Amino acid sequence: LYDVGTNGGVLKLLKKTVQRFDPGVAAFLPVTFDDLQRYRRHGCSYECLVNRTVSWLDEHGACIDNIRDRDDDINGKAMVAKRDIPLGGLIAPVAVSIVVGMEEGEGGVYCFSDRESGVFLCPQLSIGGISSVDRCSLDGGVCGEDVNAMYQWSLWNEKNEKVRDYSLDELRKMDGVPRGLSFDIIATRTIREGEKISIDYGNDEEKLDNVFPKQWRGQPVD
Repeated sequence: LYDVGTNGGVLKLLKKTVQRFDPGVAAFLPVTFDDLQRYRRHGCSYECLVNRTVSWLDEHGACIDNIRDRDDDINGKAMVAKRDIPLGGLIAPVAVSIVVGMEEGEGGVYCFSDRESGVFLCPQLSIGGISSVDRCSLDGGVCGEDVNAMYQWSLWNEKNEKVRDYSLDELRKMDGVPRGLSFDIIATRTIREGEKISIDYGNDEEKLDNVFPKQWRGQPVD
């Protein structure tokens, strides 16, 4: 190992070099020997990230540990509530991908679209899927009282607001490009601990209004 010395000359050179290729990574690198020692003791996440107070978290934060999976007779796996979730409460945030020109049902995921625009908003449910009831409208059935959740744009995500103002042409240029967009899965009624999370994916106007702005609709791809 190089002797970094108390002035951290090697560390500064390393940070400056990395800065040219990836400023985001460079921001987390120490520049003095004392910084390096603190990183070793506490970890980079403790030293590099802003440490929020409990009161700040109470005001701005949200619990994202509200669900767990369990075996399900229909889908194999289902998501259930780990604790009671009130009406309007956050169940889980999910990343959203924009896909252009996808055939309906392609990729094994449920996406939102008006079908004419050729643009699909696809929640990335890495958490494993949201129960069997999510198919009720798609299969021509009627969703009953089991439905207890819905998607909406995450209000805390500033990137969402910017993209929702885009024209359809601007949106199509984002095909497959990661943009940090997100939906929140929200409780539409009180959900009890152990209850399965169920979403109606029916593409009627009311459900589409929550996630698919009107300026993106009814304009077929050229």
